[in-house]
Amino acid sequence: MAGAIGKFPIGNVKVELEIFDRVEPQPDGTVTVVYRDGRVRSVQPDGRIETRPAGTAGAWEKAFINGGIITSCPDGAHAYDFSFSPKVPNL
Repeated sequence: MAGAIGKFPIGNVKVELEIFDRVEPQPDGTVTVVYRDGRVRSVQPDGRIETRPAGTAGAWEKAFINGGIITSCPDGAHAYDFSFSPKVPNL
C-alpha cells in the first residue's frame, strides 16, 4: 500500500499507519485522498487500498469525510471506514 509507513500488531489486530498529504474536495461533495508523491488513494470493492496516477477521480478514488472517519464506498454496496487525524507528529 503506497503511503504506509508501518504495520503494528496489537493483539490479533494489524494496524497500518498511512500517511497522505491532503484531501481534495470534489464537485460532488466527495474527497480524493492524495499522497505526498501526488498519487491518489483507490479503495477496491474488497477493501484493498491501491493508488492511481495524480488526477484520477473515479468511483474507486472518491470518499466522504465525517469527523475523524474517511469512508470509501467504491461500488455503492460496500463501505470501508478509515480513521484519520488531520495532524500527526513529524514523521
